[in-house]
Amino acid sequence: MSQDFRIADAIRRSKAQGITFGWYPTGLNAGHELEGNYLRGADAYPDMLRPELARLPRIVYEFDSPDLRTGTMYPAMARVFRTVGTQFAAMFAYDMLATSSRNLGWQTHYLNLVYTPRKAMSAIIAAEAMRRLPRMQDYGPYPQNTRFGDFHIAYDGDLGELVARDAFMYTSSTNAKPPNLGSSSASPDNGSSSTVAYEGEGVYFLDKIRPGVWRLEVYPDAVPDSRSFEPPSADKVVTRALSRTWPMTITLPDLGPSFSTQPITAANSQTVGRDGWPVHGHPGVYVLSAGAVDLASLPATIGHIGFREYTPPV
Repeated sequence: MSQDFRIADAIRRSKAQGITFGWYPTGLNAGHELEGNYLRGADAYPDMLRPELARLPRIVYEFDSPDLRTGTMYPAMARVFRTVGTQFAAMFAYDMLATSSRNLGWQTHYLNLVYTPRKAMSAIIAAEAMRRLPRMQDYGPYPQNTRFGDFHIAYDGDLGELVARDAFMYTSSTNAKPPNLGSSSASPDNGSSSTVAYEGEGVYFLDKIRPGVWRLEVYPDAVPDSRSFEPPSADKVVTRALSRTWPMTITLPDLGPSFSTQPITAANSQTVGRDGWPVHGHPGVYVLSAGAVDLASLPATIGHIGFREYTPPV
C-alpha cells in the first residue's frame, strides 16, 4: 500500500486477502546520523485506517527508523501500528554480528544487540508493545502519547521503557520502580535503575530463575564513532565492542544485600566474589544466588535461549 495509496480501492475490489505497509518516518540514506526529536513524525499512520481497507488484515513489512540509534522510535512506531490495527510488524534488517562493527548490511539501517545496544533494547520493548497493547486504541498526539499502557518514551534522556508486573525494561537510565520487584524479570540496556546501578555501555539482561536465583548476562561496551551511516567499507570500523569491567550493584529483595556470583561461560571464568559482581569480571553469563546453588539444578533453557548460551563478538 505504501508504494501508492491510490490503489486502495482496486485492492478492495480484488481477491487480495490482506494488505502490507512500509514505514520509514525518518527517511532513507541521509548519509549521516540524524539529530533531533523525530517522535512527532511517528505520531500517526492514518492511511492504514482508510475505510476501503477496513475489513482486510494489516501487516507491516517493512519498517525502521533509518539513520538513528535512539531508544524511543521503535516503541513509538509499535504504538502507532497497534493504534491503526496492525496485526504483524517486521523490522527490515538485523545486522549480522560478524559484520556489525562495520555496519556492512545496509548503510542507512543499523541494528545489532552488541553494537547498537540502546536501539536493540528499544526493538525488544517495541515487540512487547505489539504483544501487549490492544488494537485500535488511540493514545492522542505527541507529547500526550509518550505514555501508553505500561510503556513510556522520552526524548530527553533517550528513554524507552516497559514497567509492568512481569517485566522491567529500559533503554537508558530511569527513575521508574517496577511494581513487583521481587518476582519481575528485568532485561534492561545500558544505564541504571532502581534494580541495577551500572556505568557500562553495553546491554545486559537479568532474568529470574526461581526465588533467590537469577541469571545475569552482560555484553561488552559498544563505543561508536560518527561514521555509522556513511557509505560502508570492510576496512572501516564504526563501532567497537570493548570488554571492560564495570562495578555493578544489583538490588533485589530475594537476593538481599550480599549474594553469591558464579560464572557460567568460559569468557568470564575468573574468580568471583560476593555483593553482586565478580572481582575481575568480564562480559558473560553469571548465576546470582542468595545461598549456595547447584549449577546442575539449573534449567537447560530460559525462554528461547540456552542457559549457558552466550555469543560475544570476535
